[in-house]
Amino acid sequence: MDWPKQRLACAGLAAALVLSPFLSCAADAAAEMGTAEPEPVQESEPIPAASAPEVVPGKVLVKYKKTAEAPSGARMLKASGKVSTTVTVQTQEQESVPDAVKRLMENPDVEYAEPVYRFHYTDLDYRPALPVEKGSLLGAGKGSGKSLKTVASNDPYLDYQWGLSVTELTYGWERVQGNTDRQPVTIAVIDSGVRADHEDLAGVLLRGYDVKNRDWNPEDENGHGTMVAGLAAALTDNGVGIAGAAGPGPVRILPVKVGGSGRTDIESSDVAEGIYWAADNGADVINLSLGMSGEVQAVKDAIEYAFSKKIVVVAAAGNDSNHWTGDEAGNVLREEEETEGEELPRRAYRTLFPASMPGVVSVGSVTRAEGGGLTIADFSNIGRVTVVAPGTSMYSTLHTGPDAVGIGNGTSFSAPLAAGLAALLKMQDPDLTSADVERILSHTARRLEPPAAKGSGSYSASAYYGGGLLDGTAAFTRPRLSLTALRTTAGSAGQSLLQAKLRAEDDTGREAGAEVSPGTAVRVSITSRTGESKTVTREVYLGRTLEERLNAEDVYHLEVQAKLPEDLEGRYVPPGPVVLLKRPGAPETSPAAGSYTGKQTVELKTVTAGAKLVYGFAGSTTVYDYTGPITLTESRTLVVYAVKNGIASEPRSYKYTIGAGSSNSGGGSSSGTGVSQPAAGEGGSPGAAPPPVTVAPPKEELKERITSAKGAPVTVDVPDKGAGGWVFELAGEVWNLAKTTGTKLIIQGDGLSFTVPPGAFDVADDTAVKLSALSAAEAPGRPAYAEPASPVYKLRLEAGGQEITAFEKPVLLTVDFDGGKITDLNRSGVYRYEEETGNWAYAGGSPEQNQYRIELKGFGRFTVMQWNRHFADLEGHWAREAVERMASKGVADGMTDTEFAPDAEVTRAQFTALLARTLQLPQSAGELPFGDVPEDAWYRQALVNALAAGLISGVSDTQFAPDELITREQMALMLVNAGNYAAGPGNGAVLASAEPVSFRDGGRISAWAAEAVKKAAGLGLLKGMPDGTFGPANPASRGQAVTVLCRLLDPDAP
Repeated sequence: MDWPKQRLACAGLAAALVLSPFLSCAADAAAEMGTAEPEPVQESEPIPAASAPEVVPGKVLVKYKKTAEAPSGARMLKASGKVSTTVTVQTQEQESVPDAVKRLMENPDVEYAEPVYRFHYTDLDYRPALPVEKGSLLGAGKGSGKSLKTVASNDPYLDYQWGLSVTELTYGWERVQGNTDRQPVTIAVIDSGVRADHEDLAGVLLRGYDVKNRDWNPEDENGHGTMVAGLAAALTDNGVGIAGAAGPGPVRILPVKVGGSGRTDIESSDVAEGIYWAADNGADVINLSLGMSGEVQAVKDAIEYAFSKKIVVVAAAGNDSNHWTGDEAGNVLREEEETEGEELPRRAYRTLFPASMPGVVSVGSVTRAEGGGLTIADFSNIGRVTVVAPGTSMYSTLHTGPDAVGIGNGTSFSAPLAAGLAALLKMQDPDLTSADVERILSHTARRLEPPAAKGSGSYSASAYYGGGLLDGTAAFTRPRLSLTALRTTAGSAGQSLLQAKLRAEDDTGREAGAEVSPGTAVRVSITSRTGESKTVTREVYLGRTLEERLNAEDVYHLEVQAKLPEDLEGRYVPPGPVVLLKRPGAPETSPAAGSYTGKQTVELKTVTAGAKLVYGFAGSTTVYDYTGPITLTESRTLVVYAVKNGIASEPRSYKYTIGAGSSNSGGGSSSGTGVSQPAAGEGGSPGAAPPPVTVAPPKEELKERITSAKGAPVTVDVPDKGAGGWVFELAGEVWNLAKTTGTKLIIQGDGLSFTVPPGAFDVADDTAVKLSALSAAEAPGRPAYAEPASPVYKLRLEAGGQEITAFEKPVLLTVDFDGGKITDLNRSGVYRYEEETGNWAYAGGSPEQNQYRIELKGFGRFTVMQWNRHFADLEGHWAREAVERMASKGVADGMTDTEFAPDAEVTRAQFTALLARTLQLPQSAGELPFGDVPEDAWYRQALVNALAAGLISGVSDTQFAPDELITREQMALMLVNAGNYAAGPGNGAVLASAEPVSFRDGGRISAWAAEAVKKAAGLGLLKGMPDGTFGPANPASRGQAVTVLCRLLDPDAP
């Protein structure tokens, strides 16, 4: 396998510069709706890929459909604690990866399967840089100092950071400092980790994550990640090392380690997982200084997930090319070639993935040319490039010592310059997407001439440089055009009206004055993708609205795009295209999905006149045109959609369970019609519910399925559902076989399913095990303000006639709910009926597409509800939203049924009890050392639990002072302790990383609470007073206490 620039060492400066593991030439010894992708460059000569992708043996990456469960033992891609259906699984014994992919793709529950690929660092061992004195750097090539002189900074290596000067990145430092409303921005460095105690990084580092080892220690044992992090966001003006591209920010680095110590590759599954983790843990910008020659669907999915959160993704273009040969000035391998007696052939290779992915900011490298100009760096890949930035003689932080600085070459070290500028742009306008930033950087870059290398191919300047050289001044000062479009019903019959408007915006997203004459027009093309594509072109003036009459259509796909005239191209950033899409209505079925006895006919209909209806069945790729009623003789899931004008509706699935019985040609005998209709006895007609249906699948057949699955989950559909529910009966030896083989059993009926992990409970082989799910009549005690959104299910597990009340491992329950009855997910969840008290208690649950998923350690009676409890004295009160949210979770209760008393003060015992309920602390049998807490105190167990969790301390070793009012500084300390207790892989903000906040009365904050106050305030859990003080000794009110606890659970809460 030939990797031209990763096969040999690069000769640079006085010492050899080794190609870096993550697309860089290695650090050596200095110790040293959107918007659409710009049209790709069309070259007369195709740009080849560097090599074929390499496959990791023995592993396959699988994405299961949302209705399926991953096999036991498979590794979830996401580390975020959220449910993931994408996993890595081991191939079977003596099974090749291609055969495993083929086998898995035949499973109807699998959305896709693909090999696990290698993301290359390099095929040479990485050589750590050796420390040298700063004096040895003299003459190594200072930057021009063009824009650095305007920045006050005492970083000793600043003058040598030519990447900051030629790109004028420091202009952005000054620009954002004038924005007093700016918020901290987080750059996730998905790399080899970062040295945590480096003096030039420690002040900006958040607690990160090691994907490979699933722990909180992303320490850099390779060196590359520390270099990348420093270039992006090293501290400025601290008298140490270098200055990061993002300047004084405020900016933070979130290190995500995806490679092991000394590894020469990274697995694609780890890259994808790292992106998911970063996206779920506060990243605003993601830097990927790594890549491979082919695309990986799982990584694409992860990046799309980041895009959905308005995260800017920056990636390095790659280092596989060889643009300069022989004695040409740009040939960094000249000395090596002379030593080897062999000249490497000139070759340009294609941009690596994920830099090649639309929407990603793809960054190539430039170097100094003879005469002081810039040209393509010897190694930099070409093709899909957004911008270029300096990539040779790059000074940055090194992992070899707490103050080490080094020099490196490579696109790896160009990308973080763009990431730093993206962070500055996001400080000004947090709503910018990755596509927005890509467009801004490309259209504000400084144009560069194509390289003059002989015989390098007929490639355009944009193939080498994209838009050009990163320009930190123009990125802020050049106005951006914003295009909006709206389609409305026109006054005349048979017509609609398209309204399009252009306006100029500044770097904060506010409207800017137009700098063109009133007669200057922008050409707007309107393309209809409805049926046969048609395009019309119109002119629109800045600040005015274009009105275009169109034929009235109930289904359409319009693309509106503006093209600037030549005289405006260098004066404005053009807008991205706008897509207006209206799909046909998805088909409905009659009769409704559910369980029926005997043959059943189903009809399809849609509200969209003239739409063609198409249907198929889950697990099959065959589709049929709907011409009349569909006859079902066995249980099937219909997948249906409507098509009109070439546009398809969203697909919709309807599950029909057909039981044995007499034939029915027009409706059948339904024993349940889905979650949106109440089951008998659940708010429908009065009277007792029919008895449940008992289902006992053949034992030997199920054992064979478990054995053949080899650890993959086995799903059993309950083939019938009586109006009273169902009972699933299975011999104990089948459950024990599942335990032995590590197999999950998934039992699913209409409206709910159970995922039972292997070993969830112990039973004897000869014991009959029954799992029952009864649609029971609604239990008494449901408050009038609680809106049920599902039937009430009475769940029971028994073995040999004895109920199993507690499981060894939690069982995952998935319950369908009626989305029309849930208007606020923040006030909804799964609720359990407490038989002893006759009350409903919040049990938890995570919503996903009209389903709630919840892990249970025991069964009982459950339903999905929205808790619409209101208190009369909260009308118009600032704490109302938080209190009502927390009331739905059983944390906040009223002083009476109708009064909350939000301004009443809170004692230390009361706040501790609230905190324990918020975190759902486990019961502890520990001792309580506080003599002032009575044995029969209502709050005693809450204090025991909180003390065991490390959340509280006494006012002395033997006193807790439970009846004293809690102060704001005491509350701050408990909140920080709570955040540290709750923190786990993927659990959100890390308290230790809070941006400290200062208050006017900071000197009055007790020494033991000072750090906690800064952190709690920095995270927005506690806020200061209008006069800029904190009021550390002030008592907290009930409204304040509940509000901060709500923010602890949800950082986005009011």
